[in-house]
Amino acid sequence: MKEFDFKIAEKLYIESFPEDERRSLSSVYSLLDSPIFEFIPIKEDNNFLGFANIWDFPEFVYIEHFAIMPNMRNNGIGSRFLKTLQERKNKPIVLEVEKPDNDLAKRRIGFYQRMGFHLLKDYYLQPPYTQESQSVEMKIMVFSPKEENEICFQKIKDTLYKFVYKVK
Repeated sequence: MKEFDFKIAEKLYIESFPEDERRSLSSVYSLLDSPIFEFIPIKEDNNFLGFANIWDFPEFVYIEHFAIMPNMRNNGIGSRFLKTLQERKNKPIVLEVEKPDNDLAKRRIGFYQRMGFHLLKDYYLQPPYTQESQSVEMKIMVFSPKEENEICFQKIKDTLYKFVYKVK
């Protein structure tokens, strides 16, 4: 991908996620060599529309960050991306969302629910990405293509803590 695309993605990343909910840019770049981490640009007609950072674990896919350009939101781009990811991976997909205590968080949760995700009730604390960041209370949402593929909360938490956040 062209360097220009990364600059746009960097700006979108910083603008879309609070500091406590994102890694440093150097940390993101260092993950690009990992066989289980993938930066996926979302493009149409060679125009950058957004991105997703995913971790492809054996039991599930974790969407660490997912953002669409502000001027392109509400055009079905995010829905099309998620449907494609669901079809391509054909295993549970996991993501973190803010607690539903404001309108934006509730709308975001509603979007994922319309895409087939369900909200887990378990208490979940997202560990800090850096020594300077704070932990953030979040909720876990899961999409399972088949009921027999349902994955338990503890497995999700253990996997994310170990590989994504490097917490024991």
